[in-house]
Amino acid sequence: NANGGTGTTANSSHVYGTEKALTENGFSRTGYTFSGWATSATGAKAYADKQSVTNLTSTSGGTVNLYAVWTPIPYSIAYNANGGTGTTASSSHTYGTAKALTANAFTRTGYTFSGWATSATGAKAYSDKQSVSNLSTKNGETITLYAKWTANTYKVVYNGNGNTGGSTANSSHT
Repeated sequence: NANGGTGTTANSSHVYGTEKALTENGFSRTGYTFSGWATSATGAKAYADKQSVTNLTSTSGGTVNLYAVWTPIPYSIAYNANGGTGTTASSSHTYGTAKALTANAFTRTGYTFSGWATSATGAKAYSDKQSVSNLSTKNGETITLYAKWTANTYKVVYNGNGNTGGSTANSSHT
């Protein structure tokens, strides 16, 4: 039984009192690694892949159902200052489990942090400390998120310093 996976694994026939290896797993599941076989859908691993077994049932013509056991993959997220300074600690994640991104600790003079992008020049994809899941389907992969910066704006106000004549328009700058 694929137990949430996809693909096929051929059934096997066994003879009571004779040791024989289980068929090699042919199932896969995105974001998970195959860990072995259980005797129920929610059971713990009872048998390894291709394990040699004997006497799984004493019933003549009986059927033994084995269920794939899946382990979610771990992956990491590294944070890139993308023109800023400082350090933001990497975070460890598990496929299928939501977890908040590490709070931004980068700074950049003249800019405000606006979120995280998946490339140095990409659009904002995630907010600071956003809860995320399933950013990778590769076991042990490190995903890099890049700080997105918005230039600060400011206003220049002109003061006549006692002069009451003439005018100069105020202006805003980025």
